[in-house]
Amino acid sequence: MRRMKKRGQAAIEFLYIHGWAIFAVMAILGAATYMGVGGHEFLTGENCGFFGGLICEDFEYHENFMSLSIRNGLGYGINRINLSLHGEDWEGVPENTSEMMRNNENIFFVIPCNLSSGMNDLKIKVQYTITQTMHNYTSVGSMRVKVID
Repeated sequence: MRRMKKRGQAAIEFLYIHGWAIFAVMAILGAATYMGVGGHEFLTGENCGFFGGLICEDFEYHENFMSLSIRNGLGYGINRINLSLHGEDWEGVPENTSEMMRNNENIFFVIPCNLSSGMNDLKIKVQYTITQTMHNYTSVGSMRVKVID
């Protein structure tokens, strides 16, 4: 019984000595979360990607347009490329189009759009035809863009 009291006393003493530090860390984390420093938007960055062989090389949002560079990693040439960018309540198509894209070639698109401040989740849709077989395909990707006012 005496040994049990010593363990309990040691646990209480530990909480008295170190409890203020635990409380301080929890209070700082709570205040930071309340002010919007933490959260999923803080932890996840901007990204762009496709399923399949198309690769989003680079993207950047400017005041009223999005610049996007896509590389053909399919292993063969494609043509009749139609790209569209979809937001919550809008759809944008590039001002420039491309008729032909060889394997490992990059194409740069400029898409007019107005994004709201904060994180924006967008969908990229690319329709293309394989030059060798003349079959039509659609590749869908996603883009996460942070807009700072």
